[in-house]
Amino acid sequence: MTTTETARRALVADLMFSQREAGRHEAGGPVDHWVPAGVPEYMQTEEYAGAVLTAGGPFTDEEAAHAVADRMVRVSILRTVAVQRRILVTRAGIERPILPPAAMSRQRAQLADLARLDHVQLRVLPECVPTWPAGFELLHSVHRVLVEGPMGGYTPPGPPPRVLDAYRHVFVGLWEASDPYPG
Repeated sequence: MTTTETARRALVADLMFSQREAGRHEAGGPVDHWVPAGVPEYMQTEEYAGAVLTAGGPFTDEEAAHAVADRMVRVSILRTVAVQRRILVTRAGIERPILPPAAMSRQRAQLADLARLDHVQLRVLPECVPTWPAGFELLHSVHRVLVEGPMGGYTPPGPPPRVLDAYRHVFVGLWEASDPYPG
């Protein structure tokens, strides 16, 4: 195995661990989530998740299949575990055409279906509002911020209460500038 292959496999392991860890914490308590560049992982169809994971990323087809299965578990958790979620997306992010029109239509239908759940509030930030570039989740049950980075999620450095307050302030500002999801 080459160093490049070893590094790729380590990155895939980090991404898979990060995805599973986020799912575990999301089920444990309220979540505020800012997703500027796409559809949240726990709201994706299998087709969409597969396309995202194999589009130039480090995943082999087999690894992507495992990651898609993990994301489908997170969709199931969202449907069945009534934990309050405030999810904020951009129109450009959720409408980015990464699949043929029929598959994108199925993704939009799933997004609309999940947005109608009583414990889910989905809002869309208008294009005219300056945005925070990186996505992040506020995992209130564990008092943690999880920032989405190229190697998966990470917790920003600093005293946890200050980090959480800073990101909460950013989220509230974006939330107040957003509109209800029309789906």
